[in-house]
Amino acid sequence: MANPFLVLFLFYTLTLNALMLAHRDIAVTQGIGGIESRRTPKKQEPLVSRSRHYPPGVHDICFPFELTACTKGFYGRLNAYYQGTWRFVPTPPPFLHAGKGYRLFNDTPLTITIEGVTAEGPVTVVPLSGGWNFVGNPYEERMPWNAAKVFVQKKIMPVDEAVGRHLINATLKEYENGELKKVLSSSESMEPWKGYWTFTTEPCYLLFVNPGEAMEPAGGTLEVTASPSAIPADDTTFSVIEATLKDSQGEPLAGREIHLETVIGRIVPRTIMTDKNGKARATFLTGTLGNTIIAASCGSMIKVCPLSITVPEKNIPPPEKPAESLVNAAVPLMKEGRFGINGFHEINMAQFPGESAREYINWEARSIFDGGISFNRTISPQGGLLAWKFIEGKPGVYDFSYSDAFVREVQKYRIRLLAVLSTSNSRLSRPRTFIGEDYSKPHDFEAFARYVEKVVERYDGDGYEDMPGLKYPIKHWEIGNEPEMPFEHDSGAFLRTMKTAYEAMKRADRDAKALVFVSNFEEEMTPRERVMRRFWDDILAQGGYEYIDILSIHHPLMANAERFQGLSPFWQKMQKTAGKKKEVWMTEWGIVTGIAINDDILNPGYHMVFAGGSEEDTASSFVKFVAKGFATGIDRFFWTFFYATKSEFMAKASLCKPKGFPNLTYYTQKLIALKIGGFTSARELRPGVYEFMVNGKPVYVAWNAQDSALPVRGMAKVTDIHGNEEELLMEEVILKKSPLIFEPAGK
Repeated sequence: MANPFLVLFLFYTLTLNALMLAHRDIAVTQGIGGIESRRTPKKQEPLVSRSRHYPPGVHDICFPFELTACTKGFYGRLNAYYQGTWRFVPTPPPFLHAGKGYRLFNDTPLTITIEGVTAEGPVTVVPLSGGWNFVGNPYEERMPWNAAKVFVQKKIMPVDEAVGRHLINATLKEYENGELKKVLSSSESMEPWKGYWTFTTEPCYLLFVNPGEAMEPAGGTLEVTASPSAIPADDTTFSVIEATLKDSQGEPLAGREIHLETVIGRIVPRTIMTDKNGKARATFLTGTLGNTIIAASCGSMIKVCPLSITVPEKNIPPPEKPAESLVNAAVPLMKEGRFGINGFHEINMAQFPGESAREYINWEARSIFDGGISFNRTISPQGGLLAWKFIEGKPGVYDFSYSDAFVREVQKYRIRLLAVLSTSNSRLSRPRTFIGEDYSKPHDFEAFARYVEKVVERYDGDGYEDMPGLKYPIKHWEIGNEPEMPFEHDSGAFLRTMKTAYEAMKRADRDAKALVFVSNFEEEMTPRERVMRRFWDDILAQGGYEYIDILSIHHPLMANAERFQGLSPFWQKMQKTAGKKKEVWMTEWGIVTGIAINDDILNPGYHMVFAGGSEEDTASSFVKFVAKGFATGIDRFFWTFFYATKSEFMAKASLCKPKGFPNLTYYTQKLIALKIGGFTSARELRPGVYEFMVNGKPVYVAWNAQDSALPVRGMAKVTDIHGNEEELLMEEVILKKSPLIFEPAGK
């Protein structure tokens, strides 16, 4: 069985990255029939910090934050209540939502610090299900319960009207330590930072009006529409939101600000200005399944537009089979090729290192090798078989039986290992955070250094204290994984961890290479990304760059290759500023084929939808991603999963299907390894056209370029993503959506 904590952690990392990076700002310049997508400036809301102290007990609380960027001190148990069920919230919580109630259980006094964006907009939307609901004041000022509005039965009404229609309870209940403390009538005020209980007879939405916002009267009419009103939950389709503002005479009101709010998804931009015709537009993107509303406000006018987010309806055709020559081709052995994998998710730890586990490892290792994949990253299972907790289960006692057994099996197929060093040991010290059980702060830095030195020495291949029978030394070691959340954004603690691990591994093996995950920052950042950026700014300012030999970056499981920009300008500039270019490995990335739905552990009660296309689409996107990435300075790509069955989204982002048969992307990756795996230089000639120098000769990868003319004339060997080859006259080739590989004939 796969460790559920590992599965949740992997899901956390991938969905968090998706939320941070997948959706870029979009401006609509035409009607719904023609939409132009382009990047637009992003409003940078100020980050604020708040601290609250809680004595031991049970606390019903609510946080006045639209988005929480950083949380510290959550060492109790936190639950959210949704549709009659308590839902576990990861600790520390990656997101907290204004207006949603949370129940905190803590045995010791806690001081919780939250940093993010407060709920400062005119209106905050909170969904209610039928039955009991757990809500709170989304603002930092007291507000009367009956100042809120209710959207129900396709109509906005005051709370008192909804009470009169028996749609919502007349009172709120406040609990303390699990006991009823107070019952509030609709005219009484909700205190900030407290959670309250109310009952509804059917699903509806609460619209809280910000008491600190000047809601000046605005005579006239405000209308808001969404087209389409039902959209697929993926990252390639979206709804266009149009608001129209007129005065009491029916004349358009120009230059007025309209604020938009929703529960799930992302509106770009959130505040829009009316043009001379009194109209304004925005777009709505979502990767979350469910129903929501768009609430538009201007002055005292509030209008609501429902939206339904459905599973994308896609008729996915069966894939075209790869060419027989590609299936049977052997990839030339390279000591360190361009591709890796995060494999071996299906190892049964109860049986390892038994015979059935060995058979599974041998099957996957052979398949990885045959596919032209040189590296395996050892993050799975359960934190990696070289994890600290497996090697030092008791203080000072080092047991390499698990790791030795694993290394012996994979080295039969000449697979190199990128070994992930865990930074915490749950067997020696219970981690204070749920997220990143194996990757939070070391409980003892001296013990951590000894673990690093011991494990690096065991596999460095120098003949001293080596694993018996070691053939292929481990020379690449990654220090933890996505540290910001597990380290609670404590840059000083992670810098010390980096330095400790770096120095320990170099004492054991001066040729060892240290990888460290770094966020691949874009120019436009969400509040959470800004906190993460500060985390790395602090580390870099204190000399952290010298403890990194190779930058490790990740990319979410999203299919839209057109938005992928490769290595971000932040790190390109950093490399130039430091005067020392370092290798860059994308150690986690992938694309879901088809549609996968998973509970969103970041937002209890919601479902994330990973929507991709056909196997043809995935294979095509694979080529585009790696071509762009190599051209921007990424040296290696590690697909996220090779074979996985315990989770739908993991299974559909794997190179093998659940029955164990390789999919088309497996063979396309093999093709790219054959054609350009040994390149010495890569560059973008223009968008959609990339040149790779292989054995002193150019090889081109191209698709959909506006200027279809390639720097190749006459006859050339042309290969599609299935491995089908033919010689064509270049002047007659038309570039299409699917990439082609061109090798000039006679060179």
